[in-house]
Amino acid sequence: MISGCTGETAIGSLPLPDERRDSVSMKDNTGPQEVSIVVVSYNTKEALRLCIRSIYDHPPPMAFEVIVVDNASTDGSPEMVESSFSEVRLLRLDSNRGYAYACNYGAQSSTGRMLLFLNSDIEVTPGALRLLYDCVERRKGSTICSGRLESYDGSVQPSCRRFPTHFSIPFGRGSVLSKLPVLKGFQDRYIMEPPEGEQEVDAVAGACMMIRKGVFEELAGFDERFFMYVEDLDLCYRLKGVGGVVLFSSEAVFKHRWGASSVAGKLRLRLEHHRSIYRYFRKHYPGRRLSNLLLAIMLLAQLGSFFLLTFLNLRVTKGETSS
Repeated sequence: MISGCTGETAIGSLPLPDERRDSVSMKDNTGPQEVSIVVVSYNTKEALRLCIRSIYDHPPPMAFEVIVVDNASTDGSPEMVESSFSEVRLLRLDSNRGYAYACNYGAQSSTGRMLLFLNSDIEVTPGALRLLYDCVERRKGSTICSGRLESYDGSVQPSCRRFPTHFSIPFGRGSVLSKLPVLKGFQDRYIMEPPEGEQEVDAVAGACMMIRKGVFEELAGFDERFFMYVEDLDLCYRLKGVGGVVLFSSEAVFKHRWGASSVAGKLRLRLEHHRSIYRYFRKHYPGRRLSNLLLAIMLLAQLGSFFLLTFLNLRVTKGETSS
């Protein structure tokens, strides 16, 4: 048991998937596995196909299962899984309830001793799954391990970070402030360069994250109040709070396809990100009311500036197109 995990309901005590009032289609399970790979999908049909194929092309050297949790996709993603990957267990939700909910949902249905959560836009490289497994297995306590995220051109993506503070969060990736040369250095107080080798860090990206199922259950899984973003940061914070370890392995490489969103999609994603950041600070720093109020004002100001710059950019682009 993890000490300190009180006041929350472990995911293992929640109703099983077929009792959570969702439309569920599952393949027959072949028995307990060592590793359960949970992939959450929402309208990412082609990326999902590549993700699943990469898992079977570069599988871990132990018994494993792949569980795809589909958040009510309308692009044919679940049908593709059913027709192309008969070995995959497919869980179909009746609505999009967010990444955290879907991960918890898949974890409840899993049979593995280890859980690996993967974004559907991730591709596994040779040996990566074994490296993550060994990273967690070597540590007998509560451990999360993640790997190095790379773009397809080989550039390294933000894969780990420090816990944010009220001061550092304004300089996160994508912030207008972080783009100012004089303030660029402040971003390092939150986003960190991925270290070499296997190193302990504050938090890792939930795009690929391995953890023992028992530990995940005792932490009550991901906090489903985070619809999108920050659920990984929150889980790492809670794990560290009860004496756990968060590890980053630069040798476990995963290719990550950055999503190409529409303008409306980018605005919605930015809104969801800021909403989750504010929820994180309200949850973990409830006594800092003034700081949280100032944070809310700052986040709203950032949203306003982002919307304004996006609008002006559209005006300029439209003008250049029409001329």
